[in-house]
Amino acid sequence: MKRAYTLCQSTQLYYEDSGVPDSAPTDYKTLVIVHGTMFNGGIFKRILPFASHNKARVILVNQRDYQHSTPFNKEELEALTSHNKDQQDSFIRDRVRELANCLIWLIEHEDIPPISSDRKTGGLAVIGWSSGNCLMFPFLALSDEVISDKNQKDVLSKNIRAVVIYEAAGLAWGLPSPPSVEDLALTYEMFGPLVGAYFDHRPEILDYLESPSLDKFTTDDEVHSVLSYMPATDRTPTMDRVPAEILSEVAEPPETFYRSMIPVLILNSELYRSYATLAVRAGAFPNAPVEVVVCGRSLANIVHGAYRFQRDLLEDRLVRKIENQRKTSFHVWREFNHCPQWDEPGKFIELMTDVA
Repeated sequence: MKRAYTLCQSTQLYYEDSGVPDSAPTDYKTLVIVHGTMFNGGIFKRILPFASHNKARVILVNQRDYQHSTPFNKEELEALTSHNKDQQDSFIRDRVRELANCLIWLIEHEDIPPISSDRKTGGLAVIGWSSGNCLMFPFLALSDEVISDKNQKDVLSKNIRAVVIYEAAGLAWGLPSPPSVEDLALTYEMFGPLVGAYFDHRPEILDYLESPSLDKFTTDDEVHSVLSYMPATDRTPTMDRVPAEILSEVAEPPETFYRSMIPVLILNSELYRSYATLAVRAGAFPNAPVEVVVCGRSLANIVHGAYRFQRDLLEDRLVRKIENQRKTSFHVWREFNHCPQWDEPGKFIELMTDVA
């Protein structure tokens, strides 16, 4: 089911909907997935046939400036690329408002069942993939400020069951962008094979994510020493196995990649870090936990970002004694790379439905 939600007369967000599952027409979870850089929601299309079996409804939302959603206008692009921290913050706040309004519309017009009393079914989980989490952290951090209407806040609070940070790009956690991205040396042709590659990190960094300790990996240098930055050779990168005719549908064109996608990747890292820090301090949607999913064979910057976030959470709790932390859990899927939604769609939807 393909539809477009109209924010106003001139702005729309396109989405694809698996529909109400036949297996559980009133007793299911709704997963709203926001894609990352270059690849639109179509990169998740292979999971749609498996949704009903897992008592899930999947809604794939295309962000602005992606296929069938409204392109950014001149003023929006100027704010994004301005290098002015306040203008970039304003740009992000507008995107948070758009996502919040879209979710409210879905809840009110798509008959999303309410969260059950035991929280096992109903409601919706909002899932960001890769750089899609450059929106997910601000969504958690800023929604209380951006959404002024109390009734709208109540609708979201009552219906958002979880926010899933799935394979967040390191920059979404606030890590500085790698030099190759800053210099735009990371070309359109390189991007797909890189994000779909497999990497062999040492298991102790994955162990840390599942069982963190203040005594382990106390410096970034220690972390770098156990991460792999060269793709493994035992598996062909995911994007090299996607048929060309399908890749042309799910990958956005080069002009969009350079116009708005690269600028999102190199937006002020201090802003991204502040959003990630505020996101896990209970504010908007206090009953919605944050579920962090990291794939064990993903890119080094993704595993490094998850480490930094886990470390910050630990220090907040044990050193800084911050008490209002949102419930946050880490899930490590060791055998997968950055793209299990394509490589293992049935297993992916089974695991993600359980996490959400």
